[in-house]
Amino acid sequence: MRFSATIFLATVFCASTEAQTSMKSGIDKDAMDLSCKPCDDFYRFVNGAWLDKNPIPKQFPDYGTFRVLSEANRERTRAILESAANDPKATGDAKRLGDYYASCMDTGAIDAAGMKPIEPYLAKIKAIADLEGLKAYITATQRESPLGPLTVSGFPDLKDANTTIAALMVTATSLPERDYYFSEDEKTKRIRDEFLKHVERMFQLTGVPAEQSAEAAKTVLRLETEIARKQLTNIERRNPYNLYHKMDLEGVSKLAPELDWKQVLKRLDIAESTAVNVLEPEAVKTVNAMLSLTPVEDWKTWLQWRLLNMTASSLAKPFRDESFHFRSAVLTGVKEQLPRWQICSSGADSGLGDALGQLFVTKHFPPKAKQRMMELVENLRAALGEELENSSWLSPETRKNALAKLKAFTPKIGHPDKWKDYSGVKISRDSYFENVRAVSIWARNFNLAKIGKPVDRTEWGMTPPTVN
Repeated sequence: MRFSATIFLATVFCASTEAQTSMKSGIDKDAMDLSCKPCDDFYRFVNGAWLDKNPIPKQFPDYGTFRVLSEANRERTRAILESAANDPKATGDAKRLGDYYASCMDTGAIDAAGMKPIEPYLAKIKAIADLEGLKAYITATQRESPLGPLTVSGFPDLKDANTTIAALMVTATSLPERDYYFSEDEKTKRIRDEFLKHVERMFQLTGVPAEQSAEAAKTVLRLETEIARKQLTNIERRNPYNLYHKMDLEGVSKLAPELDWKQVLKRLDIAESTAVNVLEPEAVKTVNAMLSLTPVEDWKTWLQWRLLNMTASSLAKPFRDESFHFRSAVLTGVKEQLPRWQICSSGADSGLGDALGQLFVTKHFPPKAKQRMMELVENLRAALGEELENSSWLSPETRKNALAKLKAFTPKIGHPDKWKDYSGVKISRDSYFENVRAVSIWARNFNLAKIGKPVDRTEWGMTPPTVN
């Protein structure tokens, strides 16, 4: 018996040793940069050689499987858009898409227009004479293109996911998040310096003298820094309770009395009885105080900057290039702009996504594909439901809630069953700027129309060509 056990153990030992010998190490030395000290840069030490052999394309901040798939879909949408643009018989959404894409691709016309598209909007800002005029401007622009520091939008009630209520947000800062205004590390300080130069150059592009542009940039940064001081950090925003302060009209009026909130809601066609979630009350208070304490001329400077910042990508090349330099090169490290067709394809997908999505689905996603996936999801749902029903470790109350959650699950495969209606959106080949503005206004109205209504769980938050 002892002899048999000895043979058995010897066999196991030999097999184990043989397996270990044949196994490959999980460490790929060819991918490493052995010239780099691991205590200085461990990531570079482990991956340096691989990174050198696989550089990120200059037009992207990152590169991976999602990016590869997205680029493939972008080629598909390009073909659809070019076909629509070249079809003289196109009607409806196909014509809208073709005209939008053609106007975007016509950089000759865009560049020839210079800054003319924004001149009427700049004139309205420059015409503001006093505090009352400033407040009237902020109220008047809420509907179509809210440039002001406070914006009302539709948002699901964070404590009642079935209802859409109004949300009051501070929309006054240009940098990605609060800490960009206050962090003292070298990288962030460099970004703030670059931001000042960026704002200065943007004002110069409108014809403002260099010295005056430099002062305008300082005004913008000073005003935004003061508002950002009371905003939540990204970490604080992760706690939904920090973003939930539900108020009625009276409560909002007490919080920020400088604006006539009855008029704001009226302008937005929102009933006075609608609840409003104030995401950042302290920041709203700060903006309210600054409306009267900050010189009107400073606010006008900031509003001009907001207009430039929001429209630069649809203006002439000098504006586009300057916007790219800061937004992409400085903030994300991207070295080259995307080809124009990619920019225009992305713009069409963003602005008229369901229209493009319908054509994309017709060409690349047959009904049988969706049917197969829906059947798969339903089988998974049935199996999970059966598992929940028969799990003895679940309490009756937990099982009940889990089954209710499973029932409420809304699968979204391929494309929505109900498409957005763009019939009221006027698109032409005459002005890319006005086309961008038209789809922006449509999206704004679409959002505001949700307020006071049940959340539409069938609505999609992304377009069919989106890789997710």
